[in-house]
Amino acid sequence: MYALMGLTPVLNFVVGGNNTLVTDAAGVVWQTRSIAESHATVSIYTMLFVVALSAVNLIQKPATVTETSVQLRTPVTREVYQVR
Repeated sequence: MYALMGLTPVLNFVVGGNNTLVTDAAGVVWQTRSIAESHATVSIYTMLFVVALSAVNLIQKPATVTETSVQLRTPVTREVYQVR
């Protein structure tokens, strides 16, 4: 899921779209293509980097489950109290 979220801005940049001009509150004019490019770059170096690290970690350490009985892990001790 995290990889899909990270790939969305990259795919939006690659596929493209309308390149329109927008003006922010300070009066600076921006192109939407430049905004999409910076969004894709940040996504690659943050989200997709973490996805790559997680994939390497999963490949190096496969999940193994050792089967142990619950009773072996938590021994039950019983004490008998006598009422006098």
